Amino acid sequence: MDEDVQQTTTVANVFAPIGDESACLHWLWTTLYAPDGVSTVCRHCRVMRRFHRVSRRRAYACDHCGTQVYPTAGTFMQGSGLGVATWFAAAWQLMEGDANVAPRALADELSVSYKTALRIKRKLEEALAPGSADAELLERLRRDAGGPGVAAAGVPARDRSSRARENIRAAACRAFAARGPSATRIADIAREAGVSSAIIHYYYKSKDEVLLAALQWANEHTSRQLHELRQETSDPIELLRRTIDLAIPSEGVLREEYVLWIETWARVRLHPHLLAECAAMSEGWVTFFQQLVEDGAAAGVFHPVAPAAEIAQRMVALSDGLSFRSAIGYTGMQVQRVRELLVSFVAQQLGVPPGALAER
Repeated sequence: MDEDVQQTTTVANVFAPIGDESACLHWLWTTLYAPDGVSTVCRHCRVMRRFHRVSRRRAYACDHCGTQVYPTAGTFMQGSGLGVATWFAAAWQLMEGDANVAPRALADELSVSYKTALRIKRKLEEALAPGSADAELLERLRRDAGGPGVAAAGVPARDRSSRARENIRAAACRAFAARGPSATRIADIAREAGVSSAIIHYYYKSKDEVLLAALQWANEHTSRQLHELRQETSDPIELLRRTIDLAIPSEGVLREEYVLWIETWARVRLHPHLLAECAAMSEGWVTFFQQLVEDGAAAGVFHPVAPAAEIAQRMVALSDGLSFRSAIGYTGMQVQRVRELLVSFVAQQLGVPPGALAER
């Protein structure tokens, strides 16, 4: 693109609702990857890590291995040299200004050529269309922005509170994974989060509630990965194969999530109020599998032996049972064996050749 180059912060300061280029990129990073601003699952390490901003790049790097994440990847901004602030400014114009703004007027506002403005408008119209993968992101931008100059005015107290809670949840997940829930104290989590123990007690009444919050944090990352899988492939068999791989507790964040599940379930009998939250998280997997079975059956790829809802319950029950055994360390329950058993069962339930679900 002839004018797809990084824009100065002038555009963002005048038009973008989030702030300058750095602030816009950070908003994208926290929205898509790291609610606490620093922690997400490293795809290379496969565990929760701290990340830092890479200078002169639109990327964040893992503090442990250096793997980089580009927040614009997979969005309507992927592959563009235009600044994130410029894209947000244009999106704000279409959402809160004139949706029918002429490309010439948009070009003048953004200080780009007519040709570039035309491309921007067409891309954003696609992104804003109902059902678009980017529509939810842009709606979040609209909600979070509140109007130009918000960043300069300071972060609202409710947002600071939300970020503090996210930071604690991420820190708890790291601390529990490193020491084990039983050996982890609130003081350890506070040190990991860089806050006082009093702050944690302000949000959570007990360590059990912090444990549940950490489990929710890990579960949300898994849910995000499931969402990404749906965006990456429409082939039911490929989606099923990759979902099975994701459901098995190999080394990394998913194994840690299963360990947190085991610790949490052990406390449910003593604290029944935790049950509803645990059941809701588990139901997310059931809903995902049920939709997958229904889509595959509608496409004529799957031939389920029972109603989709029932098969989904069976799949989750077997996956959980085998995965718990693997996470605990039962003899003969290595990851490969768990996968073989799960693939054999799923293939039988859906009338799919087991070979179609083989590892790649």
